Amino acid sequence: MSSQATTPAASDSPGLGPAILGVTYALTLVAVIAVGARLHVRSRITKHLAAEDWLMLIAVILQVFYLGFIHAACAWGLGKPAPALLADLNAFIMVQKWSWISTTFATSVSVIARISIALLFVRIFGTKLWFKYFFIVSTILITIDGILTIILSWVDVRPVEAIWNPLIESRRWDPRISGYTAFSLQG
Repeated sequence: MSSQATTPAASDSPGLGPAILGVTYALTLVAVIAVGARLHVRSRITKHLAAEDWLMLIAVILQVFYLGFIHAACAWGLGKPAPALLADLNAFIMVQKWSWISTTFATSVSVIARISIALLFVRIFGTKLWFKYFFIVSTILITIDGILTIILSWVDVRPVEAIWNPLIESRRWDPRISGYTAFSLQG
């Protein structure tokens, strides 16, 4: 395929693309079913949904958007061996673009789901003050780190398109800055 292609890469071996999609679709389906069951049971038993329920619903909705971006990246060749992907520069750029955009949603899902879990634990185990304050402080730190991770991932390269397109001349911050915030969020 030439570097002038304007459609998703369809030739060659898909590499790990189908496996990436299979795992992402399967885990998203599990999340949708689990959260759907949780919301159904909570609404039947308590007749109302708590803040953590709504946050988990938001996290699942964002996960579905994430899945869409990963699907787009796979359609362009995500999962192919690097030499095959680099043979079509436009496909490489599109894979980078959709993968990069998906990270904002992945980070948001992670942070919002953690907030929801922390709220549930505080509600259940909040009688233990040390436990309650531990979860509140931890969740605040995780939320701040998540927000910083998203912001830094989008502002550390100017213009933004240079994040995924290596052909665009750009100004870049030290990559360790956004790397450290993203790494600490995984803890």
